[in-house]
Amino acid sequence: MLAVADVAGFLSGLGITAPVLSLEDVVAQKPAMQHVIAVPTGGPRMLLERLIDVPTFQLRSVGLQRDYASAETLAGQVDSALLAVRPPATIAGRPLTVVDRVGGPPSFFARDSAGRTVFVCNYLFEVAAT
Repeated sequence: MLAVADVAGFLSGLGITAPVLSLEDVVAQKPAMQHVIAVPTGGPRMLLERLIDVPTFQLRSVGLQRDYASAETLAGQVDSALLAVRPPATIAGRPLTVVDRVGGPPSFFARDSAGRTVFVCNYLFEVAAT
């Protein structure tokens, strides 16, 4: 199983400078800057007789207040960085064989009560099982 902190560290290693937070972090911190919310969403099933785990995450890119383009740009940066990953790669010290979208590209999700635009996209990570 991958944790939000694992995805945060992985994205940071790919050059994403916006903080990656859990939903709990967002509620507690109420960040004003751009950020990415990582929400674990389960995954399809284990592969190769349980040697490969396939966790999925919904990544929500949150822009600056009243700045639609900042959210769209951040979502595009995250998407491009993840889709450029090629083996050999590791996440949380485990071999990573595939990062891919579950569905289409990042798309508009909502505008929050502070007037910040949110884009969303779902990703799967094929990693060696623990």
